[in-house]
Amino acid sequence: MSVTYPMPLDPPGIDAAGKGGLYFVPAIADPEAPTVGELNAGVNLSCLVYGWNPNGSQGKVERTRYCYTNAAESLGRVTYAPDAIEYDYDPQAVAGATGVYAHVAKLAPGTKGFIVDRRGLRPTEGFKAAQVLEIVMPVELGEQMPAVIDARVEGEKLRYVQSVAVIGDVARRVKVAA
Repeated sequence: MSVTYPMPLDPPGIDAAGKGGLYFVPAIADPEAPTVGELNAGVNLSCLVYGWNPNGSQGKVERTRYCYTNAAESLGRVTYAPDAIEYDYDPQAVAGATGVYAHVAKLAPGTKGFIVDRRGLRPTEGFKAAQVLEIVMPVELGEQMPAVIDARVEGEKLRYVQSVAVIGDVARRVKVAA
């Protein structure tokens, strides 16, 4: 006779492909409750960048008490060190604020704003109140450095690689305000 146990919960998951949106928003009054209007004023980077890694970690410190028989730890602060963003550009049209490469001017070196990471929805879907944003990260954008050209790579495009510096507290899992 066999004993049956309840099956563990195994959620099906959500396919990640096409379900991530990345935006650069110039101004947000309250990162814990960005408004639809503020978010719509941003640049949709979702189909411009080659990837996005917010790259966070959390420190730990040993915190052993006199009565402990083992070493113990406490969690410290979270540190965000996002990878550089990488996107296509046209060196003959970098100053243009319109057209297919308008994002280059809007992401000028020294520009401050917010990178907003929204997941679980198509990047072309508009912002609506109550949607959840995974990350609202205050940033300053670094120099737009030309990526190495490797003539051996078929179909390679001219790209900029741009550092992203976190300049304040990062808001996590916040809802969009009306």
